[in-house]
Amino acid sequence: MFTRKTGARMLSLTAGAVALALGVSTVADAVPQTVQGTINVSAHVDAACSMTTHDLGFGTYDPLGANKTQDLFTEADISVTCTKDAATTISLSSGGHAAGGTRQLTDGAATPHFLTYSLYSDPTRTAAWGDGTLAAVLSYAGTGASDTVKVYGKIEKNQLAAPGDFTDTVTATITF
Repeated sequence: MFTRKTGARMLSLTAGAVALALGVSTVADAVPQTVQGTINVSAHVDAACSMTTHDLGFGTYDPLGANKTQDLFTEADISVTCTKDAATTISLSSGGHAAGGTRQLTDGAATPHFLTYSLYSDPTRTAAWGDGTLAAVLSYAGTGASDTVKVYGKIEKNQLAAPGDFTDTVTATITF
């Protein structure tokens, strides 16, 4: 800085120039001002489910031996994964050969033979499991993890059955 005058005025200008160069305010009572706004943050989670079914095989039904006096039991797993706390129902169709509300296995012969069976949601086989028309659906609350839901099957004792392989196809459906 070039100047001829000296004294207090010069000192003041020099101090002001230094303060500006350093970014220091020379106003003693300066109060910072603020302005605020809000940001709304949101997300939506849809209920979702996946399912893997496994075959339910009864094995051999012996109408003249053990199954003349005893029911034949089996069970299978359905692996279900649904969004945590998703309220769902799992239904089982009546199968491809149902008659009068009764599920039936068939041997597929030209003149078919049938073997009746039932599906349940409990191991004591008292809660029939269906599609909501003749038997109840199963209520299920998602956990966010894979869960195993059991299907319990029973072929009633003392059925007159012809020899052969008997099959049916049941559709499992999750509604969420």
